[in-house]
Amino acid sequence: MITLSQRNPEWGNKPIRNTKYLIKDWGCTISSISMLSDYFKSFQKPSWFAKYASFTKDAKIFWNSIDRLDLNFKFEYRYYADKHPNMFQKIDEALKDPNKAVVLEIRKTHWVAGLSKWLLLGYRIADPWPLPNGSKVFKQKSYISGCAVFKRK
Repeated sequence: MITLSQRNPEWGNKPIRNTKYLIKDWGCTISSISMLSDYFKSFQKPSWFAKYASFTKDAKIFWNSIDRLDLNFKFEYRYYADKHPNMFQKIDEALKDPNKAVVLEIRKTHWVAGLSKWLLLGYRIADPWPLPNGSKVFKQKSYISGCAVFKRK
């Protein structure tokens, strides 16, 4: 899976659809989904998602808007740590299934692409914030406040 940065000059200064927000500041979700699009062999840049997906006025994605785009994957479910006690089981299952992929919500404010489970302690992730971007191990499993699972069409 390709790793991307929301701060990449190629798309960082582009607006997120009809909002006042720019990808470099608020595009972690769409940058993470863009990474998943590469995994599912239908790669689109974060700027493409910013243009064609649907968002709230404060640039939060409408998850189901992914389903109407011409992609090889669709949104399955959004899990919240405080509402779904089996969320980590769902993350682990998605990471093991070659037909699924997951983005992880960190502290209710930031999204990263999940790459694999890392022993029992955490997850290997691709974080779209740093420039240049790369994968790293995220050991603070308790900071994961939610996730969104996607599956191959």
